[in-house]
Amino acid sequence: MTADYSDLTIVRCTPEQADIAITNTYEAWGEGMPLEPYRAHFHSIQTAGGPWAGDRWRRDALILPPGDSTPRKGTCYGVAAVYTRPEHRKKGYARHMCQLLHYVLADSKNLPPFPTAWGAPPDAKEPAADFSVLFSGVGRDFYANCTIGNERPGWVYQPIVARTWTVSTAEPANLDGVELVKRDGLAAVEEEMGRRLARDLNGVGDATKTRVAIHPHALLRFLEQFSGNKKADSTNALFFPPDADGERPFVAYVIAMPEEGKPERLIVTHVSHTARASVPFAAVQHVAQLQGAKEIEVWGDAGWDTEGSPRLESDVHTPAIATYALDNVEWEYIEE
Repeated sequence: MTADYSDLTIVRCTPEQADIAITNTYEAWGEGMPLEPYRAHFHSIQTAGGPWAGDRWRRDALILPPGDSTPRKGTCYGVAAVYTRPEHRKKGYARHMCQLLHYVLADSKNLPPFPTAWGAPPDAKEPAADFSVLFSGVGRDFYANCTIGNERPGWVYQPIVARTWTVSTAEPANLDGVELVKRDGLAAVEEEMGRRLARDLNGVGDATKTRVAIHPHALLRFLEQFSGNKKADSTNALFFPPDADGERPFVAYVIAMPEEGKPERLIVTHVSHTARASVPFAAVQHVAQLQGAKEIEVWGDAGWDTEGSPRLESDVHTPAIATYALDNVEWEYIEE
């Protein structure tokens, strides 16, 4: 028998409801952090006043249809967290909430008619998106089954391989001539990332598909807020001297939030080789040593597979995309 959800909808939460939601997730996601620091951490992100505050999950996108050489601007959303209290699980609430969410994020003209069995469409609306993305912690199928209407798949898995190296204990590489960037310099790093993504999107992926990417504006600053980079001397990016064309290779990174029972990890959030010079893995190893990390994690192929023997994992992060105003889409530059 199909459950009746026709009297359920979703609304924008109040600050009090947001606080309840944060507290509800603590047991599952607290990772050993005391409750009050955990709550304070999430509230600090919500009220930080940076470019991500308020609508921090609405993101600028780059969209490149087949046959075009220059991407156009678009809008996308990142779904950050879905959680149901244990006593309410296995009743379909999370799935139906996500099904309703499509009708909040997208223009209804780009969606199937709202199913009559679902009751009335949500009153809440956000500026219309071309697509939305998430990273599933429950495998590939659950979010694909959060359909758009009755049958159109929801968030569809995008293949990605994560690579993890153990940080070397050998003598570190020489970093003479490089520029280490702290948090106050990340806005300029994001600007350069965005310029290169827009320029290079036409050279990656399947040109027969609509290729999309998420613009990195405010991304690195947000990830730093939501990371373990809290030491006064923490850095978040490394720029190398210019190549023969005057362009500088660089790499951006964060220290992962502490997780009970896991070694401290340096997560590479973006790698930008140039046409004439690459980011050397030895320098990333050196940065990891300086930051006290024991492992280095990269999503996708950064060109370092011959450096040691990375551990390869294909179903750990499970990125997925739901498309609204686009067809035959391939998501490029999937990075943590």
